[in-house]
Amino acid sequence: MLGALPGHPIETPWARPSAGHHDTRPNSDDEAVSMIRSSKRHLADVGETYGEHLGAALGFSIKLVKASAACALHALVPALFTQTASRSVAELHSRLARRSALRRSERKEALQPGGFEERR
Repeated sequence: MLGALPGHPIETPWARPSAGHHDTRPNSDDEAVSMIRSSKRHLADVGETYGEHLGAALGFSIKLVKASAACALHALVPALFTQTASRSVAELHSRLARRSALRRSERKEALQPGGFEERR
């Protein structure tokens, strides 16, 4: 049995006395808090609620899955979906660029006197 011998270089669950699927690293709570903090920061940066971000990200994901499937079918039968993947990527890039430009303009407006932060 590999790992069960003392000093064996391969660490296996049965070689550690406290092993089990419920074991966690001591700093897992800190990592969870950090992940939540990073997520909140990202949502604030993009100016979206969790639901808005979820919808937008899933929309992009679904579009990418469709483009990927079309690309895979095109690889098998080159006559199929000859423009689909490139068109999908161009559309996604355009959507991302518009969203980014919109966020930049909203941030500029918020920083100007009388911006939407003062109007609330």
